[in-house]
Amino acid sequence: MLRLRFNGVYLPEQILFHRPIVEGLAVSHQVHPNWMVDLYDTQQAQTELLPTLYAPVLRKQRTDGRMLVDGTEWNEGYLKRQPQTWLLGTSHAAVQRDLSATSTWLRSKYTGQLSIM
Repeated sequence: MLRLRFNGVYLPEQILFHRPIVEGLAVSHQVHPNWMVDLYDTQQAQTELLPTLYAPVLRKQRTDGRMLVDGTEWNEGYLKRQPQTWLLGTSHAAVQRDLSATSTWLRSKYTGQLSIM
């Protein structure tokens, strides 16, 4: 899993390429009436690896299990929630492939300009 935003802003592939891909088990659950997604360590099921993603919305899902999920999460100071997008994949390589495939889109989100070359 790779978080595509920092402080609510999408980052370009050049920056995301150096960010860690977190391996774990994504679990969604409902706390009435809202849904949440947590990422847990596969070895120690009680250990959460990242902040909870609140009000998740599945934006894209592929047949092999790769997903793009939007939601909100608390910032590092737990002062406010900000938009976040998770890129979920079945392997490290799958996440890197999807990251490369969305490079132009991510750059346009970061700069506000879509350039087609």
